[in-house]
Amino acid sequence: MPDIQTPLLDRLAAILGPRGILTDPADLAPHLSDWRMLYTGRTPCVLRPASTAELAEVVKLCAAAGTPLVPQGGNTSMVGGGIPDETGRQMVVSLARMNRVRDIDPLDMTMTAEAGVIVKAAQDVAANAGCLFPLSFGGEGTATIGGVLSTNAGGNTTVRYGNARELMLGLEVVLPDGQIWNGLRRLRKDNTGYALRHLFVGAEGTLGFITAAVLRLFARPRESEVALCAVRDEEAALALFRRFRDRDETAVRAFEYMSGTGVGFYARFIEGGSVPLAEPGDHVVLVDLASSRP
Repeated sequence: MPDIQTPLLDRLAAILGPRGILTDPADLAPHLSDWRMLYTGRTPCVLRPASTAELAEVVKLCAAAGTPLVPQGGNTSMVGGGIPDETGRQMVVSLARMNRVRDIDPLDMTMTAEAGVIVKAAQDVAANAGCLFPLSFGGEGTATIGGVLSTNAGGNTTVRYGNARELMLGLEVVLPDGQIWNGLRRLRKDNTGYALRHLFVGAEGTLGFITAAVLRLFARPRESEVALCAVRDEEAALALFRRFRDRDETAVRAFEYMSGTGVGFYARFIEGGSVPLAEPGDHVVLVDLASSRP
């Protein structure tokens, strides 16, 4: 284990309890490498607070001791932002135990979720309430709400609903000195001073730990259609996008351009992969249309 003062670890364990601190190498291993296994670091422990208050106490202690902290969500990042460096001084902070949906309001179309809530779980909770949480991407089964906000994640439906920033109304954050900033506001028409919440979205934990968020929900689509289209070139793909938007901008949920070469690689190297086109094209567009209208 790296040279970390035992009294600090003991005080952290006293705050977090036996489930709140990991030190066994087998337990640490999943937190030390990124999804692509390109970055690997070292850490003396993984801290797993169960509440905002616990995290605030942890941050105060580590700030006083000069111990760096690395926030880590679902660890689905491909750029190494949630991985500790190789010095072994940095402690990883996982908010996986903070996984409650505190509130959902189908009338106000909002959900208040803690940072450790898995994106797919948030989608399911919204669906059970007759609503839609539209953020969707390949890692939604492991990515967390705190992680997607800290990275301002996009996804498949950005063209219709925007990035994570556009889906956020309010935040709760533990600041670098351990203070708790409560900005869990649900008000959409909010012009009261500085929009501090936007500083933390996309900051990747450099300004504080996002611990909870008020998220926007939407009406669930009544019908949807998906089409795979071969087009002549990039200009034709843009022209097709414009035609769909001119007809009904709100219906375009996703519009993804892919090169014919990339689609060919998929069909060639992914087991069971096939392209449902009569003839392969050099340029392909995937269109997802949805409407909540009766």
